[in-house]
Amino acid sequence: IAWRGVKWHTAAVRRRDPEHPGPWDLSRVPPKVLKHVRVAERTVPWSPTYLPGRRSVFDAVDGDFLYLGYPKPLGRTDELVSAFHREYTGQRLVWMHFSEPDWREHEHGASSPEVQACLADVDAAMKEVHGRLERDGPVRTVIFGDHGCLDVDASVDVMAALPPRAAAGLHFVDSTMLRIWSDDAGLLRESAAALEAAAPGGRVVGREELEGRYRCAWNRATFGDLLFVAAPGQVFVPNFFQGPDTAPAGMHGYLPDVPDNRAALVAHGPGIPELDDIEPMTAVHDVLSGFLGTP
Repeated sequence: IAWRGVKWHTAAVRRRDPEHPGPWDLSRVPPKVLKHVRVAERTVPWSPTYLPGRRSVFDAVDGDFLYLGYPKPLGRTDELVSAFHREYTGQRLVWMHFSEPDWREHEHGASSPEVQACLADVDAAMKEVHGRLERDGPVRTVIFGDHGCLDVDASVDVMAALPPRAAAGLHFVDSTMLRIWSDDAGLLRESAAALEAAAPGGRVVGREELEGRYRCAWNRATFGDLLFVAAPGQVFVPNFFQGPDTAPAGMHGYLPDVPDNRAALVAHGPGIPELDDIEPMTAVHDVLSGFLGTP
């Protein structure tokens, strides 16, 4: 089953248009690891199984919404706007996922001219969409990101730095985090020391810090027995998604303390609540719920 999954995902990536980012290529994930992991988002956000037992903003409008974004193949901004004009029929809630800035930043770097041009296109697209919505009455608008982005200035091969027993055991490496699952405390200490030497500025983040400082709902399956995170601007290459010659120019996924890893939240319209300079991500839900008059 694992290998069939690898072949399917690999084939999907090979068929894709570079301008239309598709599924992750999982062919680099070792089969012994792949059987223990799963894709985080397996259903659409309005599905009852997405967050079981929790009410979402999509529930609040009783199905009267237009959702444009993943998993629909709308990777470019012009495609997204065209889909809006085709599918908007006066829905109460319009949710649009502008994903092009993300993959442009990975490809060219956060401060690149290409990204600046991309952001200008997104700005113009939002103005166009807002203008169309205003023809139907007052519009409450919330614009937010799920992360920021940093220019990459260092690549580190942390997989080569792992002690042999850790490399042979259960671990997972992505662009900015490495997780190890092991009951051997000595091996975890040895691994931490090796990683800190190989990736200067990177560090181990423990359960207490995850729960207390970053308000994560810790569990061993997700975070492992050792979680090592990259320093700002540093990426782990190769990893389970990228080969040794595919280091991105821009990356996110750093700790929330990193200013450029934070996202923006802009709200406009009648009934806007007062926002602090730095809000937790849950503020997005609070603002939307306030607009929709739901808890």
